[in-house]
Amino acid sequence: MTTGFDDIDEIKQYGSEKWYGLKEKFGTEDLIPLWVADMDFKAPQPVIERLTKVSQFGVYGNVKRTDNYYAAIINWMRKRYSWNIRKEWIGAGTRIIPSIGFAMRALTQPGDKVIIQPPVYDNFANIINKCGREVVTNPLIFKDNKYYMDFIDLEKKAQDPKVKMMIISNPHNPVGRVWSMDELTELGRICIKHNIIVICDQAYADLTYPCVKYIPFASICEDFAQNCITFSSLSKPFNLAGIHTAYAIIPNNDIRKAYDNFIESLHLKRSSLFSLVATEAAYEEGEGWLNDVINYIYANLQYMKSFIEAHIPTIRVIEPEFAYLVWLDLRNIATDPAQLDDFLVKKARLALNNGAMYGEGGHGFARVNIACPRKILEAALERIKNAV
Repeated sequence: MTTGFDDIDEIKQYGSEKWYGLKEKFGTEDLIPLWVADMDFKAPQPVIERLTKVSQFGVYGNVKRTDNYYAAIINWMRKRYSWNIRKEWIGAGTRIIPSIGFAMRALTQPGDKVIIQPPVYDNFANIINKCGREVVTNPLIFKDNKYYMDFIDLEKKAQDPKVKMMIISNPHNPVGRVWSMDELTELGRICIKHNIIVICDQAYADLTYPCVKYIPFASICEDFAQNCITFSSLSKPFNLAGIHTAYAIIPNNDIRKAYDNFIESLHLKRSSLFSLVATEAAYEEGEGWLNDVINYIYANLQYMKSFIEAHIPTIRVIEPEFAYLVWLDLRNIATDPAQLDDFLVKKARLALNNGAMYGEGGHGFARVNIACPRKILEAALERIKNAV
């Protein structure tokens, strides 16, 4: 069992937005930060050791992606998800959101429409708008404390010939769903029928809880694989966001060529030395650490659920199917975004993500990051209890 997840002495990493961005974002530093989706835990020791070795070597020239780098990704996908991918499918990336923007510019035209499923990660809408495309919403259905896709609405909106692309979050940030085989199959059927390219953001896939099966959308069938770009990254599961470890998986030759050409036009196809090293180390030697951190976060989740049930029953926890983001229903406290901010920041003295930022259906909810030492979570829950 990996230790160290309870340590709180050195959790404020250099330049951390989560810890040092409070004043700019919330107007005060006197808050417990549970907002930015970074863990407070050190990365796996094998990653630290390999990065240290490379940094000490002292030569930081241009690098090419090695056979070991590709093999690490291929073996991980096969082992973790029984998904057999090929070396030539793996494309360059920086972070997932800019990579989605590159794909959008490569494969659609200004004025085209892109479907998203709110409440969903706010940067989906941001990148669509900044690329000069139009956002089309297919809001999720909230029923019996769980979220579902609205396929009737999706079928209707997919008929618009201006809709060229759909972005899915799987696992879904922030509502906590890991989409089932049936759900992904129906979504894929609709998109194939209406010639809509699917962009799958699977940033949190490796954090899926053991009792839930994660299915890569492109692994379901050849038709889906040929109509999809999958973006993956080690940022969330291994706490490596500052190293930029994203990559694309693109089985379709034409789509891959269009994406690669756009990347090359920006001279962004080269990788960072530290990104390559971190990817190889994490995928080759980090699985034990990953399983341990998932178990630790799951224990945090159980603690949170028990505490809220016993002391703050006006709040509902939407059961997540992956670590470490939890969607809280605070509608019994406030539905107006400004009032909810007032409660969270001024009364509870917490930095959370107000659900309104994630679009339709987000009012009265908040996203909380529980990838932190238990003592920090305990203190945060006590503040919510006292504020209520």
